[in-house]
Amino acid sequence: MALEYFRPQNLDEAIEVLIRSKGNAIPFIGGSGVAHLSPNADKVMIDLQDCHIDNIREEGEYLEIGTCIRLSQIAEYPKAPTALKGAILRDFPSNWRNQSSLGGLICAGGGHHTSLAVLLALDATINLEPGTIKVPIGEYLAQKSVYRGKKILTHVKLLTSVRISPVEAISRTPMSVPELFCVATSWKTGRVRMVFGGRHFALPYLAIDGHGYDAEEIANNAYSQYNQKSNYLQNCFNILTSRTLSHLAN
Repeated sequence: MALEYFRPQNLDEAIEVLIRSKGNAIPFIGGSGVAHLSPNADKVMIDLQDCHIDNIREEGEYLEIGTCIRLSQIAEYPKAPTALKGAILRDFPSNWRNQSSLGGLICAGGGHHTSLAVLLALDATINLEPGTIKVPIGEYLAQKSVYRGKKILTHVKLLTSVRISPVEAISRTPMSVPELFCVATSWKTGRVRMVFGGRHFALPYLAIDGHGYDAEEIANNAYSQYNQKSNYLQNCFNILTSRTLSHLAN
């Protein structure tokens, strides 16, 4: 296996290298690794840190966030959703926040990351290049292997006027990896999205996205996706669902 390293000075150069690599590229935005590609393939690492996709831009009620931005910058940004900032502080200690990027979280994050669940609850949209393809984050997470080595995540767009609950979690200590957690959002139209995550979820799980919901049905649906089963855990799902929906109702 051979590894070539490129550090393009802009996004156009990065896309050119990506196309030439014919699917064997690693667009490096933090949190991705060579293990995702075939061990027999020659690999091209594209370091994106000089491509100017590390800022935050405000567009009315939306934030457009570059995927190379450090998580610490999002946590400190005044107009970033409070739940997202709190989730980043919970998920990552200070030194990790200063080194890890938003793109790394999306590419390599798991079901235990409350910050990834918040992005899913917000129905964030990911921009992929080349082609300027807009993909909902839920679709991207479900099909990461389809895009890996073929597309570059350039920025994430999210709506800041959405109402979002605090992350309700069950864990051994306030800062330990949650056994189970839940977060939900509501739109002015009445749309509600609720996401569960925890130690035994591979990825955050979207339990509901719609205008009508039943708390017991949501809890049972989410519990059915969890890899661990017990009466205690089933009760935890019911409790978290009720608490989270009560935040949206108040």
